[in-house]
Amino acid sequence: MARHNERSELLAPSDADPRGGARRALSKSFGRVVGRRTRILISGLVVALLVAGCFISFLHYQRGAAMATAPTSRLVMPDEVCPHFNVLKLFTLLLFLYLALLWREIEWLTYCFSCVRWSQFDAIVVGGGPAGAVMAKLLSDDPWRRVLLIEAGNTSQTQLGGKVGRGAIPSALNVNKLTPFDVPFYWTNVANTLSVHWAYPDVNIAKALGGCGIHNAMLYDRWGMNRWTWAKAREIYLGIEDYDGPNSSYHNTQGFVRTSPPSMIDDVSKAFVNACEQVGIPRTVDFNAPGGRYGAGFYDFNTRNGVRESAAKSFLGPILDDNAATSNRENFRLLLDTTVTKITINDANVTKGVEVRYGNGTGQIIRLAEHGKVILTAGAINTPKVLMLSGIGHRDMLQKVRLPVKKHLPRVGMNLQDHPVLGVTFQCVSPFNVDLE
Repeated sequence: MARHNERSELLAPSDADPRGGARRALSKSFGRVVGRRTRILISGLVVALLVAGCFISFLHYQRGAAMATAPTSRLVMPDEVCPHFNVLKLFTLLLFLYLALLWREIEWLTYCFSCVRWSQFDAIVVGGGPAGAVMAKLLSDDPWRRVLLIEAGNTSQTQLGGKVGRGAIPSALNVNKLTPFDVPFYWTNVANTLSVHWAYPDVNIAKALGGCGIHNAMLYDRWGMNRWTWAKAREIYLGIEDYDGPNSSYHNTQGFVRTSPPSMIDDVSKAFVNACEQVGIPRTVDFNAPGGRYGAGFYDFNTRNGVRESAAKSFLGPILDDNAATSNRENFRLLLDTTVTKITINDANVTKGVEVRYGNGTGQIIRLAEHGKVILTAGAINTPKVLMLSGIGHRDMLQKVRLPVKKHLPRVGMNLQDHPVLGVTFQCVSPFNVDLE
């Protein structure tokens, strides 16, 4: 947890201050978009004029054709049959010239139609961790809702684009091109890779698509909650679970999130659980069974055939192209390597969108549609950070770091609690042979 004197560092405004380089970069980007749209507008007008001219000339030609078929003692010239014959030739020439160049405009047309369709969003989800992945998928299940998911990190697991860091594990056996994010054996390695974590003091905050799901221990442990009844929580868990273990009334096999018993239990672990029983600690067969919370035993894991089954993989994987981490849904978009620096709020305290900084250093304001929503799922550190950078938080703290006060909410960023992790080491008197193969 960050110390008190480090709060200013965590709340420091982004380098892409809208009053500086980001605004200039945004202006250039906007200029390019306007230029493209102007080209399309002119092109459309040219086509309309050409079609109208050809149609009018054709009508004149039809009317003059009757004269051409009447008895006459001389040859009827084309410009006599159609008074606008020369105009028709000019329009025809221009039309062919334009059609020859039209293929160059198709890309611009596609781009501009896309700009119009995606210039605003009904929901902007900030943070592609477990919560953000679930929110983005469920919101985009409604085809009318335009959803944007923004993640500051990059791809991680193979099914999520998997090109971060070292990429696929170099091995002739790795036929599925798995990355270190996929294989549980690499858990501690990923957790200590600085490039996929935020550079914050004293906290280990993941910065990649999947959030903390890329480096946690994958333990499948249902939480008990006071206001959410156990029955309600159990109903939700069972609805998504695909349990790869023995049949039981408190597990489900019809969901889409795989949970599995441990694929390997070494002799040291078995001896430890047996020793716990000998000193009076009860053995639990399943920590998720009613009454099974207390005791010693073996956890179930979010793994599928030995591969990490993160929330991002389970919820986003099916709606992404795993070769490029791009959406295969018409109403869903994913932005990677993009940091939300603040929520844009107008003078009437209405949220209008988000300000972002791309990996190349440029910035942009992404706008909400009318009645659109911004959903912050940026984690325990970055969620209050974004709120405070947006002017929402304790008035004194905001004024101290010269941030405008949009809403005085004194509890934002306070009461952060983290569970301790204590590693207990025992020395084994008798030698054990452990085969990791």
